[in-house]
Amino acid sequence: MATWRTITVLLLCGLLAGCAVVDKAPVKSLPQDFTLELPQSGGRFVLLQGEEVRIRLPSNRTTGYRWSMVNEAPGVEVLSLAEEPAYIAEGTMPGRGGTEVWHFRATGTGPTILYFVYRRPFEPNGPAAREAIYNFEIR
Repeated sequence: MATWRTITVLLLCGLLAGCAVVDKAPVKSLPQDFTLELPQSGGRFVLLQGEEVRIRLPSNRTTGYRWSMVNEAPGVEVLSLAEEPAYIAEGTMPGRGGTEVWHFRATGTGPTILYFVYRRPFEPNGPAAREAIYNFEIR
């Protein structure tokens, strides 16, 4: 009888543990001066105040498209631009793509989201060709 009680209690504990809410996006701590790219979009990352992060996004300026940051999320002020975004071309041939690099420094504490859209500046209300979202917890 005690064996069945033990088994029942263990099964119930296992079921209750399985019902716990688990966030599907694991939080990743970043090394000092880390670079994120488009495949990490949607991830959650931890930075300490004063640390820096670069975000590299594929771009082709010859098409007229550019990445822009949409500041709709509250708390964006905990990450500030450390320098102006830079465009790095992948070669000298016309029509070649490149990379836009955004460099941020953690200046405050708390959660924030960096939300980027890839669209033509002369079509501000047009649909974004791409989006990138990075969630941060600044400690």
